[in-house]
Amino acid sequence: MTGTVPQPNAELDAAHTCLRAGVAERLMRKEPAPAAEERWDWAVRITAACEDRIIAAANSGGSVYVLGDHAHSSISKLDLLRAEANYFVDRLIREHYEAKA
Repeated sequence: MTGTVPQPNAELDAAHTCLRAGVAERLMRKEPAPAAEERWDWAVRITAACEDRIIAAANSGGSVYVLGDHAHSSISKLDLLRAEANYFVDRLIREHYEAKA
């Protein structure tokens, strides 16, 4: 198994809440479904707005355990959380528009 295993804590919960709130705020604009590249841009901007909470989650004890090949690489917990946040937000946006189609 390769990747991260989240261990719930207040910092990780705060980052998750911030990401979901950012998605909800963006979707309230009732814009047409974006193309994949634009959707990714949305995700990156939403994730960037939650950067302080993502940093706090990465620095908190036990928020994420790194497994597999990444355990001995130069990939930091912060880099992994940022990447996973981008994909999480992108997926939420995509699923929203797929459900409306």
